[in-house]
Amino acid sequence: SIKNVRVLALQNRKDWTGILNLYKDLQLKESKKFESTADFIWQAEANESLNRSKEAITFYERAIKKILAGDERFAAISNRLAVLYENGDDYQKQMKIYEGLYAQEKSKKSRQQYALKAGLIGLDKLQNENLASEWLQRADSGGVDDIDLRASMLLIDIDRKNKDLDG
Repeated sequence: SIKNVRVLALQNRKDWTGILNLYKDLQLKESKKFESTADFIWQAEANESLNRSKEAITFYERAIKKILAGDERFAAISNRLAVLYENGDDYQKQMKIYEGLYAQEKSKKSRQQYALKAGLIGLDKLQNENLASEWLQRADSGGVDDIDLRASMLLIDIDRKNKDLDG
């Protein structure tokens, strides 16, 4: 479509304000017509490039609601949201993102990575050792790779700390 050509041209020139202005004009004419997943992603990326995190989050959240299970964009958008939530100190929402990624992921290695990230948020940001332990146990599959070892060490540290507190 003509809209896609114009957006891509603006994107190639890194004219983020131009992209947002184009969407504003289009939405004034036909508001519901320009609400595809791609439309939301383009607007999110433009806002993110202009350091408008709140607006970027809004568009990424709208895009993710439209994505069907199995869409390869789910993980990419989710990871962008996780970074934006972390930058905005919204660790509860960041945790929800990793829980969602863990639930949808098929690869054992990726599931471990998401579980480790969730465990670290629980431990470092939310200061919830029970939640952290739950996720770190999922990250530790009993192997000897970096994720297994890191999760095991964090679980041992939590256990030691709790034993010291118990006396």
